[in-house]
Amino acid sequence: MRCTMIPAVIALVASVAAALAAPATIEGSWRGSGIVTYGNGADNVQCRVRYTRATVKSFAVSSLCAPRAATMSSQGE
Repeated sequence: MRCTMIPAVIALVASVAAALAAPATIEGSWRGSGIVTYGNGADNVQCRVRYTRATVKSFAVSSLCAPRAATMSSQGE
């Protein structure tokens, strides 16, 4: 009887520990650049996104995408 109780107790402890673990999170920020294409052309953009926990199961997302500033070449053109 004792040998069958040990695995059951181990399984119970493991399930309780998993239930108490912190939930996964994507909270933080991301930044990057790319190209947005549309019917008549394309624009280079720079984007920033921030993920903030709203509830235990959801996140709020705030983002800002703006045209990337044109850079001058090393020859001064």
